[in-house]
Amino acid sequence: MTKDSESKNNSASRTQYDGSTIMLLALMNNTDWRRRPLTIESMIFDRYKKQRHTLYVTFLLFFMLFVYSMSERHAITSGSDPNLNTDFLNALNDRNTTQTYFGAQSLNLNDKIRTRVVYFILDGLRFDAIQTNPSLKALLTSTWFASDSLLLKMSTQFPTVSVPNWQSLITGARPSLHGRVGNDDLTPYTFDSIFTSVMSVGMKNGLSGDGWWSILLNGHLTPFYGDGTSPTLTHNFGDAFYTHGHSDRNKDIAYNQRFHAAINSQTVVRRSNGSMDIIQFDYDLFLSYYGDIDGESHSFGPQSSQTQSAIDDKVMFVREGINAITTLDAMTQTRTVFIITSDHGHVKAGGHGGNADVLMTVPLIVYVKDSLLASAKNLLPVYSTFDTVDIATTIAGLLGAPVPRQSEGTFISPLVSALVPASKWHYLYFDLFKQKQSLVKALLKQWNQSSLESQYHSLLADAMEKNINITVLNSNINALSKLIEVSKMHRITYIMMRNFIFGLFVGIFGILAICIVFHRSTFLNFCALLPSTGLLLNRCFTRNMTEGKSVSTYVQRVHRIFFIFALIITGLWWLLMMILLLVIFANMYRPTDEWRWQLTLFNSAHDAYVLIVGVCVFGSFLVTVLIALTVWLVFSLKNTTIWLSSNQVMKSLALSPTASLYYLSFYVTFLFTVNAILFHLCQSFHCLWLPFIRRITIITPTTLNLRFQALTISFMMMPPMLSLMVINILIRNHLFRKFPNPQFHEHKEGQTTLFHTLVNQCEHDE
Repeated sequence: MTKDSESKNNSASRTQYDGSTIMLLALMNNTDWRRRPLTIESMIFDRYKKQRHTLYVTFLLFFMLFVYSMSERHAITSGSDPNLNTDFLNALNDRNTTQTYFGAQSLNLNDKIRTRVVYFILDGLRFDAIQTNPSLKALLTSTWFASDSLLLKMSTQFPTVSVPNWQSLITGARPSLHGRVGNDDLTPYTFDSIFTSVMSVGMKNGLSGDGWWSILLNGHLTPFYGDGTSPTLTHNFGDAFYTHGHSDRNKDIAYNQRFHAAINSQTVVRRSNGSMDIIQFDYDLFLSYYGDIDGESHSFGPQSSQTQSAIDDKVMFVREGINAITTLDAMTQTRTVFIITSDHGHVKAGGHGGNADVLMTVPLIVYVKDSLLASAKNLLPVYSTFDTVDIATTIAGLLGAPVPRQSEGTFISPLVSALVPASKWHYLYFDLFKQKQSLVKALLKQWNQSSLESQYHSLLADAMEKNINITVLNSNINALSKLIEVSKMHRITYIMMRNFIFGLFVGIFGILAICIVFHRSTFLNFCALLPSTGLLLNRCFTRNMTEGKSVSTYVQRVHRIFFIFALIITGLWWLLMMILLLVIFANMYRPTDEWRWQLTLFNSAHDAYVLIVGVCVFGSFLVTVLIALTVWLVFSLKNTTIWLSSNQVMKSLALSPTASLYYLSFYVTFLFTVNAILFHLCQSFHCLWLPFIRRITIITPTTLNLRFQALTISFMMMPPMLSLMVINILIRNHLFRKFPNPQFHEHKEGQTTLFHTLVNQCEHDE
């Protein structure tokens, strides 16, 4: 045979024979294809060289899953940018606009008495502690405290995590607006706060507590007055660290010492007449933070003796602070409003983050000496429930300062009614109305919601009279607050629809691309999985095949059986994952009697470790064992051989282990790859694989649950894909050694290749 004729035959064979069929029949030592051994061997080698494309695709998918998981994990624990860009924030925070109707100074609530607010935040204090803790209960029921105090049940913010709720407590903005959802990557608050608000009208502020506060409130505190915090990473207080948590008792003692240092601090003040006075505790707003209740609740549960002891300590600190400051007030004609609250609760097992009732309800305790606050009549509009975003708004009102410009809260009317002169109510409510109006305009403009702007045109009009009565003002404030939530829901709907349409096209294109790459770069034949009649692709599969229908039927059966085995392996993998998740959700592996599904997938870091170990170790081991077991079944069970046979095909099956492992591993890889795309296609209304570009930034229980679900499934997909890549690389290297590259131009008559050896062995067997 001449080189030209051989070349023509080779070319004809490449278009005539299906690569998947050639690979299968060659590895089965089928003798019917021995007439063109060099051509067939060449085509097999060509497919080997293209298999790297499949590995590239699988690795790319694995890398995308990894990037998605890491970025989403980072976003969930830190948070995204605020839902107001810098230009709108600067415009809202512009004090010149506020001063046009409020003035440059604070409202003179009382000509003779200075009003001060001391703000205690007891991290992790549950609402039911007012009944379960003897010390706190004794404080609330004591005769000197009860008549001058008010106790309210407050709804905290979702997610019930410290730093997001801290921002809500001092800015009045919910996480759905300020965007922070976790405790990592702390950056200074860009939203207006009660600290910046009181500073803008000439008041002084300060705080004591954890060093995180000094990071978050950088630029919000009065210079030389405010920062009484400890460094964030300080560990020299002698606190004990436990395997499953830690104690902050000694840190809280240090924070309390800084608090009393501020109380005892003296400031020289120059009066208008030129005289000099020395003032002790010269603060209009002071925040005192304590964190040990949260630390002990994480470690031992909120009802443990350690947590109760931490609450006892904080009650003592609060008592000492109230006594010291009220003693000063009697000498300086000052009235101090003491506000005690928390950022979140704890589930019974210890931990927080979801929206269970015990997490979402915290106490608000307000004490003002000689105020008879408990019996004061509320003359302002009453709300059925109060929210922690209302605290920052109310503090600004009690101090006669403008409301923080991004606040979503309203006034806690019993406090304003009892502690603010009636002559000043209108100024406060008008400022709150203007603040809400400006915030709504900024949101509608940034999110291009012109339809809502037109619908509520009268409510957003600037021509509101300043002397309008409080009832109308309050009604408009409520309408604007509802409009903020409507605007958020419209924004979420828009993002979901945009992402779904984008993800639909990307997902369909991705699946088609992967099918083409696998079909052209491996010996898998998806056409063999299709019905035998009526489909154009299947007709193309059987066309021009010299062996006719018998070969086509046999190849189809082999492909289908390995595809079924691959489906079984994939299904068992997901079954294992569901069992692991069920064990974690039900807390079957450790003695805990409470689990909250609503937010996080993990009740603690320990749960996360259980899942990761289960997925990485047992999951990858499962995939490998199942593939090996399936190959063993193919070669060990005679029934499998009989099932693959028929009257139209060969009577015996001589399928090699290498061929079986090859087909099975690639089909499993293909299924996992398609599963990953299908899952994220279903989650495309959330973010697909570009979370830092297309994420839903408005935080609600639904959107955050979707993020945790997508993150979890992505982590579950990575270990089997990594193990399958390794298996496929090993198989490919083995096949390269088994079918070396034939040198056609150097091939001599009578030269024996491995394929010739297989052919001769088949002839001998016949």
